[in-house]
Amino acid sequence: MPGIIIRILSFIFLLFFAYPLTLLLHPWWILIQPLGAYDIFSNMINELTIIMHLPENLSLSIQTGQWWWEL
Repeated sequence: MPGIIIRILSFIFLLFFAYPLTLLLHPWWILIQPLGAYDIFSNMINELTIIMHLPENLSLSIQTGQWWWEL
């Protein structure tokens, strides 16, 4: 159940913040894309989703007793 809440919150966050930001930067996005901006942006989104899933992963690892191996 907490996993569903985290996924819904991350979806709302991406919908309200990341999507309008990409629309706002769209003309510039096409110009700076050959300079490697796509890699930077995709890394940013990946790190954001990893950070948003940290509480879920931590609670799952504590429940299953695998937290020791994550250190």
